[in-house]
Amino acid sequence: MTTEPSVSRSEGPLDLDGLIAEVEAEAAERRRSPGWPIEAEARIAEHLAKNAPSPDVRPTLHRLVTAIEEASFITIDVPTTSSRRPVTLLKVLLKKALGFWFRFLVDQVTSLGVTTARTVRAVVIRIEEVERRLDRVDAQIPQAAQLPAAGEPSPALDTWRPELVALAGAGGGRTLCADLQATELSAELQAAGVDAYGLERVGDPFDTSLELRHGDLLAHLGDVDEDALGCVLLAGCTDRLDGASFPSLVRELTRVLRPGGRLAVAAEAPWSWQLRVGAVEADLAAARPFSVDTWLAHLSEAGFVATAAHAEDGQSYLVTARLAAT
Repeated sequence: MTTEPSVSRSEGPLDLDGLIAEVEAEAAERRRSPGWPIEAEARIAEHLAKNAPSPDVRPTLHRLVTAIEEASFITIDVPTTSSRRPVTLLKVLLKKALGFWFRFLVDQVTSLGVTTARTVRAVVIRIEEVERRLDRVDAQIPQAAQLPAAGEPSPALDTWRPELVALAGAGGGRTLCADLQATELSAELQAAGVDAYGLERVGDPFDTSLELRHGDLLAHLGDVDEDALGCVLLAGCTDRLDGASFPSLVRELTRVLRPGGRLAVAAEAPWSWQLRVGAVEADLAAARPFSVDTWLAHLSEAGFVATAAHAEDGQSYLVTARLAAT
């Protein structure tokens, strides 16, 4: 025998929040009592989750497609009743006389609706499959975002700074310095009379003390005119390249450098980078420094005459290249 919920009653205005709280408390007490059908409640909750309308009252795509399918079936059984008998007879005669034409049109409209509904349902299935794949990708993004930082910047620029300064302006035209300590390096070159500017990934975009740009190296090179640069000095930015963007970078460098233009790449040796960042981050990193052989092979294929030198401790290297005249 069940008991009624102990809902308090008063003569004043109805306290809806208090009423809901009392009902929820009574429900919680009944759940704790012996014999409560927990499995049945779970089945009911599962059924409601599948069939109850969503909180935002927006129908699902499958329900919309089902509505299209239901609306696709058109009936020709038009009503013929009327309060006046002559009108009813006239409607019956018109229905019989035009029934063939009505059915001919209805069959075409119904066929179009069914075909449209099937097409939309196929699109919905594809969209849901894409969403499931995106959900799996999104589930992995937080894990990648929690990877430790790559430690301190590589010492490649400090090791090869004199060589980079000496090379600046050797090809004529403007010199691009990207992106490690680009502010200091470009200021030093400008003081020496070199037409140089810097590129950094982050920084104050309103700093006008010297010509300094901000953004991604590959995106910046895409905005530079063909044969507009005489020299490009790269340090730091090349330590975070991936296999997909590396060929694009070489192509852009070939495009923006004038014939005879110079390129210098100061980068950390892959083995030194792996020791510095640790085995876990090195294995999971989406980008990493490339070896000297990779630079020399791709630059040679692109029309550069390139050479390389290694630091005494082996932790960094300098690739210098000149774009052959066409």
